[in-house]
Amino acid sequence: MKLSSDIPVSSPFIFTDKGDGILSLRSTRESIVRLAAVVLHFHKINAGDENQPLQFAADHTMAPELIAACWRVGVPFRVAPAHDAVQTGSESIKAFQPVDYQWQEAIQLYLKDIGAAFNHDSLPSSIPDQKVFSYIFTSGSTGAPKLVGLKRAQMLEAARNAAVNARPANDESWLLCLPLNHIGGASVVLRSWIYGNSVVDGRNSTTEMLCAQLKSNESLTFASVVPTQLIRIMEAGGDHAVHASFKIMLLGGGPSADSLVTEARSKNIPLVKSYGMTETCAQIAAVPASEVKDYPASSSGRIFPNHRIAVRDTSGKEVATGEAGLIWLKGPQVITEYLHRSNPESAFDTEGWFCTGDYGRVDSDGWIYIEMRRSDLIVSGGENINPQEIESFIRKAFPAVTDVAVLGLPDKIWGQKMVAWVAAAPADSLKPDDILSRLKKSLPAFKVPKEIRMVSKLPRNSMGKLLRDKLDGIGNP
Repeated sequence: MKLSSDIPVSSPFIFTDKGDGILSLRSTRESIVRLAAVVLHFHKINAGDENQPLQFAADHTMAPELIAACWRVGVPFRVAPAHDAVQTGSESIKAFQPVDYQWQEAIQLYLKDIGAAFNHDSLPSSIPDQKVFSYIFTSGSTGAPKLVGLKRAQMLEAARNAAVNARPANDESWLLCLPLNHIGGASVVLRSWIYGNSVVDGRNSTTEMLCAQLKSNESLTFASVVPTQLIRIMEAGGDHAVHASFKIMLLGGGPSADSLVTEARSKNIPLVKSYGMTETCAQIAAVPASEVKDYPASSSGRIFPNHRIAVRDTSGKEVATGEAGLIWLKGPQVITEYLHRSNPESAFDTEGWFCTGDYGRVDSDGWIYIEMRRSDLIVSGGENINPQEIESFIRKAFPAVTDVAVLGLPDKIWGQKMVAWVAAAPADSLKPDDILSRLKKSLPAFKVPKEIRMVSKLPRNSMGKLLRDKLDGIGNP
């Protein structure tokens, strides 16, 4: 997919949400191209390897512009989480050494070397589709985070498929309110660059600010949200949370209650549920826009064209239509390997299928139903949380702990709320508030459990395996 030839280089690209429905123009397509020249020059001098990624922080004001600029010149990027650096396995950290983008140094390079001499012809006219555009660390249900190298061909295919449902016109905007270190947030920027529309940057906006935009900004016609954000928008927005010309509210980020779809319909929000992950370059299935008013509320949509989905049992045998099992995917949006891992990956079979680790089913009409995301993985407020990381921290921080388990329970606001069950000896040596206080000082907010439940012991079988389905019935809620 190529940029439309009729997009003026002076057309707006990023707007900043200033509050009270007011927008401020921050960058145009021309300024992105000029930034791309700086990025390319900086990268050539500092990286030494065209495949070495450029790194910048997710919470930097200009992070969306840098994502688009890197894409324009084929410089791979890595967006560092705002809260902290991603913890990575030793194999990955040795092989993956991104170059931090230094703003002042880059500006000096621009002024000294390419400022006056800049012209569009100095930038690459084409970039190989198989070139990696972004490196992202992603956590599975167990073990160290895995490194994914997403290729331009995957992003272009994802943009083509998403365009069937959601392609804004050149004079329309897409609301950005997702973290840019996740593929969902980066995709809003990249799809908008590819399509030719602009972006309203609402990453730092309050719910009230977002509602003001959704109600009054008629050029804002698309938004991507996670369940937590949708709930808050519906609570604050009243009966008319979006203006009459609003087209698509794309919902991703993990489990969501059927009641969200019902409530969104009652408020005339055109809600499109989707299913995807980093390994599939964001959504690989979504509800068709033509069926937004009457699709099954529990469904995450249908698989995109040119892609295949299979549901298998634990032995790898495909189950009957409508039966639940492990979801496997194959297609041009799906990765074929994780990077910098010495051991063979069980996530891929010999025919190129990828096992998501998610459990679900597909009915006879092709509707996909996700029943459990990645086994024990907790998805809360759109953030992926490995419970083993939290369990390990609690064990190390409190010597009195004899056993601990962390689980995500269904929650209307968060999708899943994280709860920790803790056993200690002596039993009265630890209090929930003591544990929470320590966790809040040491971990990002999204990794702090919503509840601590003290128990005498955890339910385990004769082999010592934790019986997670028994946890919710014990401890003080």
